[in-house]
Amino acid sequence: MMRFLQIEIMKYKLSKIIYTFFLYISLMAFLLFLLGISTGGMYMYDTMETAIREVNNALIWPGCIVVIGIWSSKIIVQEFKEKTIQIVFSLGIERQSIMRTKIILTVVFGFILTLLSTFLLDLFLNVTTEYMYYSETAINYFDRLRIKNILGDMAISAVLVSFMGILPTAIGIKKYSSSLTYGCSIIIALLWAMQNGFDIFFLSITGIRVIFCLCSMVGAAYIMGSCRRMDL
Repeated sequence: MMRFLQIEIMKYKLSKIIYTFFLYISLMAFLLFLLGISTGGMYMYDTMETAIREVNNALIWPGCIVVIGIWSSKIIVQEFKEKTIQIVFSLGIERQSIMRTKIILTVVFGFILTLLSTFLLDLFLNVTTEYMYYSETAINYFDRLRIKNILGDMAISAVLVSFMGILPTAIGIKKYSSSLTYGCSIIIALLWAMQNGFDIFFLSITGIRVIFCLCSMVGAAYIMGSCRRMDL
């Protein structure tokens, strides 16, 4: 599996992966800037802590879910749709091992994207708040990371976001449809951004997100199990 993972990384090129990171972070920073200056000089949140939390949940992490969906469509769904997966299967490697590697690659990509973009965009928000009107005063960002164990919270959120990228893939691969994968990614991203719980079912926001991750794990099992029966 490690050998095939190396082949996959070489196939998609590290430079393209880095470019994807840079493009997403740049576009999101530009969007944050536009939203910040659109308030007419009115501060959006009382504290920078609140601003960072809300921006993460409403913009940065939902955006990561969409990007992960696009990435997973490229390395999994499109290969089935275009039948290039036949070449991979002809290498003599077990189909389940191939799909397991692709799923791991998707999750690792999503985790790194989420963690890196959260760190850099939160820092950008804090440094430029004087001009973007998210909050009146900045905070000591690095002390915040160290003292309040924010890195741990960021890592947990990154795990949840990265696993959510598998669910749209499982839905999209059933019809070999990239557009279906994209659509499901957008829906899941919107559900994350809404931050709604269901008191009647005693489900908190975090509980709902964990349920989505469990559904994604079921989706991963479906992908690995069904790839044997797929007629290419």
